[in-house]
Amino acid sequence: MISIPGLLLYPGRINLAKKIFRMAAKSIRHGLLPNIFSTAAAPSCYNSADASLWFLWALSEYRKIIGFDSFLKSMKKAVLDIIENYIAGTDYGIKMASDGLISAGEKGFSLTWMDAVYEGKPITPREGKPVEVQGLWANALKFASDCGFAPTGEIYTKAAREVRRKFFLSKRGYLADFIDSRGRKNKLLRPNQIITVALLKDFFTKSEIKRIIANVSSKLLTPFGLRTLSPEEKVYKRVYWGNLKRRDYAYHQGTVWPWLLMFFHQIVKPDRKKFERVWTKHLSDAGINCFSEIFDAESPHFPRGCIHQAWSVASLLYIAFFQGWIRKK
Repeated sequence: MISIPGLLLYPGRINLAKKIFRMAAKSIRHGLLPNIFSTAAAPSCYNSADASLWFLWALSEYRKIIGFDSFLKSMKKAVLDIIENYIAGTDYGIKMASDGLISAGEKGFSLTWMDAVYEGKPITPREGKPVEVQGLWANALKFASDCGFAPTGEIYTKAAREVRRKFFLSKRGYLADFIDSRGRKNKLLRPNQIITVALLKDFFTKSEIKRIIANVSSKLLTPFGLRTLSPEEKVYKRVYWGNLKRRDYAYHQGTVWPWLLMFFHQIVKPDRKKFERVWTKHLSDAGINCFSEIFDAESPHFPRGCIHQAWSVASLLYIAFFQGWIRKK
């Protein structure tokens, strides 16, 4: 779902995008989209708090690019299934709280994209209210309201305002990564906030956005993407290397992910020449004409993981189309 706009919608591969959307809609259960679809070897897995919201985000991107058409009208049932279940409550403690925000989590599970688990223990436990889930939730509410599917505009405004009020750390100048069930704010500097700031930028002041971007740029930004954790934190890992345990513990504890640039560069305009120079060079680093999944947190930022990752490719295309470097088809 993160990849669909960059890989399919902007390049004009609309029919394939519709096919995937329809398949995904048929797979929704209790308002949840599988984060792993079924194969001959294993059934679908539904242990994700954000997969359904990424589905709605991708549909909202469809609306921006293509417009509100008969296809989007056919998605009404799936959209309402997700929103109604999230409001009423569904599996894994996913439920809209009284403040309009989404709370989610069960011990032993990692329900966001930061999903590394080693020997049954989440490496980045984020039970409670993860910051990017709130941005995606608010976006989903606005999308449903704009389509005329549900009267969620009021909930959207409340949720968006609560995100700013509860997550912005005024003394530090960035957003908390999540708020736990006791209301305690996790103050680790992570990139997840960029998703929410990009989606809800109208609800933050220019000064707040400037401070957030300054902190993210100085601590997380690299030529290849955003670090998943500030180097100042004790659990920060410089490289993604070693046995399975060492790699899992580094996966979201510093390791750089390119796909996050898709949201960062909605707020900060990239230097096109510098951007293209870095990525053109990488095209022959890990594979021919390939864009890697992840990179080491420290220079020279060796490419790691999958050598040709869908959402890495999609994010670079998304940026190019968003910035007008490539014309939409």
